[in-house]
Amino acid sequence: LGQAPTLQEALASFDPSTTDRLKSTGPLQRKTVSYRYRTVTAEDWKTFNGIVASVAVGSVALSLIGSIGAALTLGIKRSGALLSLLTLPLSLPVLIFGARATQLAISGGPLLAPLELLAALAVLGVTLAPLAAAAAVRISLE
Repeated sequence: LGQAPTLQEALASFDPSTTDRLKSTGPLQRKTVSYRYRTVTAEDWKTFNGIVASVAVGSVALSLIGSIGAALTLGIKRSGALLSLLTLPLSLPVLIFGARATQLAISGGPLLAPLELLAALAVLGVTLAPLAAAAAVRISLE
């Protein structure tokens, strides 16, 4: 391992014709567009916000569906298969609407419709999941 060159040596050995145009400094005319190091635009933030919203709302809905399934299989031995059979049909609409909202957010389309459906499923889960889970726990404890 040799020593790193000093700043003066690096400046003396700089040749614009042999350097990497994407990483070197200099006039913009000599550079090509780098998609790896581009700046974040307002459209990127809009896409990011749409993805974060769909993931957040979908996560709430999926966790509430899982809590209902866990409460239903509380007192049963080897309930893993039953839990997946109970929660899979309930979670498929959430996954479908979440995937569609994410796809529309990435492509720049209107993502309000699938996001509203996701939100409706989450609100339905917030209102009904505690009641269903409490009833299922009460039944399993008897």
